Amino acid sequence: MMNTMNYRVHTVILTIAALLTVSYGWQSELFPKSGDHYKRVTVERDSIQFTLPDFAYAGYQSGLEPIPEISATIELSPVQGDNAPQINKAVQKLARRKPDSNGFRGKLLLSAGTFELHDEIKIYHSGIVIGGAGVDATRLYVNSTDFARKSVFSVNGPESDTWSLYPEGAQRYYLTEDVADQARHVVLKPGHPFLPGDTLILRQWPHEDFARTHGANGINIWPVTNDNTALKFCRVVRRVDGATLFFDEPVRHALHTEYGAHVFSAAFIHNIGVENLSIGFRRGPDTENNGKTHRAAAISMTDVANGWVRNVNSYQKDDKSVHLQSYGFAFRACKWLTIENCSLQDPQNKNVGGNGYLYDPICSDDLLFRNCAARNGRHNFTIHYSTSGCVFTGCISESSRSDFHQFLSTENLFENFTIVGDSVTAGNRGDKSQGSWFCATKPVFWNMRGAGAMYLNAYGSGYLIGADEAIRIGVGDKHILQDYGLSYLPHRQWIEQGDGELKPQSLYRAQLQARKRVLNSRDTVQ
Repeated sequence: MMNTMNYRVHTVILTIAALLTVSYGWQSELFPKSGDHYKRVTVERDSIQFTLPDFAYAGYQSGLEPIPEISATIELSPVQGDNAPQINKAVQKLARRKPDSNGFRGKLLLSAGTFELHDEIKIYHSGIVIGGAGVDATRLYVNSTDFARKSVFSVNGPESDTWSLYPEGAQRYYLTEDVADQARHVVLKPGHPFLPGDTLILRQWPHEDFARTHGANGINIWPVTNDNTALKFCRVVRRVDGATLFFDEPVRHALHTEYGAHVFSAAFIHNIGVENLSIGFRRGPDTENNGKTHRAAAISMTDVANGWVRNVNSYQKDDKSVHLQSYGFAFRACKWLTIENCSLQDPQNKNVGGNGYLYDPICSDDLLFRNCAARNGRHNFTIHYSTSGCVFTGCISESSRSDFHQFLSTENLFENFTIVGDSVTAGNRGDKSQGSWFCATKPVFWNMRGAGAMYLNAYGSGYLIGADEAIRIGVGDKHILQDYGLSYLPHRQWIEQGDGELKPQSLYRAQLQARKRVLNSRDTVQ
């Protein structure tokens, strides 16, 4: 038996060890040890080079500025019946105002109370913010059972849509050289019109050879008629040197001239905000494959840059209503948005064909989802169509699944992400969903929390660094979760665990702080 003195010494040693673990924790082999988080560390294993992507560009104003507080320009109180006409009239009035020096036309403040809606609220102009008095005070209630493909807030920019079409008058400029993965420049023919500050879409055509090299080997193989399978990135020109255009943010996958790699001008609306309110719906008809509620959404944004959704919840008004009829938030062809402190749950329509998705970035770049909750969706957090650079931090996903859902998306981060009776998948879906095959390359899962299951089978490489013991991890052909593909790449998945707390707790925040230091040092030199 241990004597009292030895017991005390042993206890002190264990306490010190615990404190050291809490204080210092552990770091990934791929995270720089020098304190300079902006330098990338590459580790080669089995002839594969593993390097953490840089996520320092996500969020409103690429993370460099906080979301602004905009003063109310117009205030509305609820009226009997449909409030959509009076809200849309106020939005149109804001649209006629001249933007201020920061690009804002004004804010429509909806007072406390319930605003019944029979139709959409439509926003087509930059610089418009709609806010309420708080999630428990201002409530929008869709009193319609025929809201299919409509959104409570329907925000639409110009004409680029999924970054396949391009604005009227614009044209494509084909690259004369391939673009390497992580390159920060492209080369065109001389005589192009682009200048510093221009926003471009970089992309290549869908191609069967590209599909086959990325694991598509069945009946549905990313057909050339499906443009959603083509890689696309949105970048801002920072410097022009003859035929060469330079960017700050790297291109997150190689682009090839043999697949028609090209650029064209992008068109967005900017400075759009929705905040501080709740949204609920009347229950739709309970029929199989319900067309009346198909893809009915709380918020949809298309072609929006530098915007936000914050403090917006779903709610259930009474026993004749539901939180959501189908969709929560859908963001298509968007750039630099922040979605934070939101809670969505319990969509009525979870049928196949795109229903029951709660948070859904589609062909978008650098979206930041922060401290958001999703419960009981068909897919809680799901990523579609060449989405890249997005960050999901401090979020919780409960009683559903989150996944990379359709076609190849590049370099997206889930961190401090909690799953409760839930699962997260980044794998090969084979012929499912029109032939999705590998849906993720270089995804990063960092500091995963809670209890549930994760399946990682990414193309190129995938990363799972730090996960609670209660999370079951499947890699390659270990069928913890169903994985439909015919290709398994367990040797390409970087799985790393340690004792104590993974440091830094937030990879995104550490990389953003490092980026700010670099930018500040440049400003100081200048």
